[in-house]
Amino acid sequence: MSSDRTRLLALAAPLMVRALYSAFCTIAARRRRKLVVDALKALPGSALYDDGRLADVLAPRDVTDLHVVFDFDRTLTAHDAPQCHDPLLRLEDVELQAALAPYWRFSDEGGPPPCRGRPFRCWWDDVHALLAAHGVTLAQLSEAEARKPCYLRDGAREVLKALVALKVPTTVVSAGLEHVIVGLLQSEGLEAVSFLDDDLADAKRPTRVRVLANRLVIDGDGTVTGALPDEPIHAKNKKDAYFHLKPWFAASATPATRLLVFGDSVGDAAVAAPVPASSKACVGFFDPANPWGKRAEFEAAFDCLLPHDASLAWLADHLGECHTSR
Repeated sequence: MSSDRTRLLALAAPLMVRALYSAFCTIAARRRRKLVVDALKALPGSALYDDGRLADVLAPRDVTDLHVVFDFDRTLTAHDAPQCHDPLLRLEDVELQAALAPYWRFSDEGGPPPCRGRPFRCWWDDVHALLAAHGVTLAQLSEAEARKPCYLRDGAREVLKALVALKVPTTVVSAGLEHVIVGLLQSEGLEAVSFLDDDLADAKRPTRVRVLANRLVIDGDGTVTGALPDEPIHAKNKKDAYFHLKPWFAASATPATRLLVFGDSVGDAAVAAPVPASSKACVGFFDPANPWGKRAEFEAAFDCLLPHDASLAWLADHLGECHTSR
């Protein structure tokens, strides 16, 4: 009889251990989900609209399945930093400045006068065409940028470094200028590559930040002659980013991809819609003075809103506790 009992216990023991381990993992996962949500709620000025989505994406400590997408201007960069196109206003060309000035009248009712009643893309088309028409060189642009360079949001450098170290696919989708974005990231010790130049060599173990933005095309003398892509990346077509970057998303995807998107406009959140992923969450930086959307529109687009001047240090701290099998 005792031998039968011993035999039964021997058979049951592994099942009991597995059951206990499963219960422990379930409790630990629930605890991590609560910790992530509580940490976000504790951030000054934060507002959460979908705790479940945020927990689905952020709670797992294993980031093998994570893909992170950032906007650039006033998302990766500080809320009061110059934006990518702002250095154009510092180019020393009186005629060019007179031509550009109406395009920066964003506070006018109806927006910049030259773009009223025209497709939204016209701002980028016209501004880039003016650079070519006035013979602006990349050297002149670099000089103008150096006078008042853009800079990263608090905590952004640490976040990007952590993502690269963890080999998390990281993508920047911006309506700004590619050379400004790549230049700033490289100055912070990060390797960045344009989607136009991406050979996907490290897609399975990504160590470079991918950048989808507007490239100024130059001739052999460094003079601007046009811009790529043919349809500029702008605030209202970021939903198309996936189709530009489909090989990159596909090459770095896993069966359980989790997508985390950061932005400061409603259009930034649209990046997430077409991307195949098991779970998605969008975090926005809201500025009441932002002309790109009302608070209600932001609340509908994002799962969490942070103040426009919020730090990203919380995400750097979170990533510091994560691991990967990539």
